[in-house]
Amino acid sequence: MRNGIPKGWWVLVPLGFVLLILAHLMALIFRIQPAVSLWFPPSGVAIALTLWLGPVGAILTWMASFLMSPFWGNDGWYRLASWTDATEPLVAWFVYRQYWKGK
Repeated sequence: MRNGIPKGWWVLVPLGFVLLILAHLMALIFRIQPAVSLWFPPSGVAIALTLWLGPVGAILTWMASFLMSPFWGNDGWYRLASWTDATEPLVAWFVYRQYWKGK
């Protein structure tokens, strides 16, 4: 690890993006309404990626959420709501950096 970026980060970025898409597909299986899922695996994957890659993980989360928005029933301007999916991993990353790493 150098400067907080893990070795082999270039492998983690595309792999993480694919895992986020797969997690969205799994969440679509467990949805109870067009835009509600009782079990939402993308948030766990997003937090793990953001803890590994920093804010890059949150950007990947936004991109995956933006691409998957039509499957959740969000078209047009509603696709911009995918920005809110990036806030959860950013908050988790911030709390981790502030309270557990002491930086």
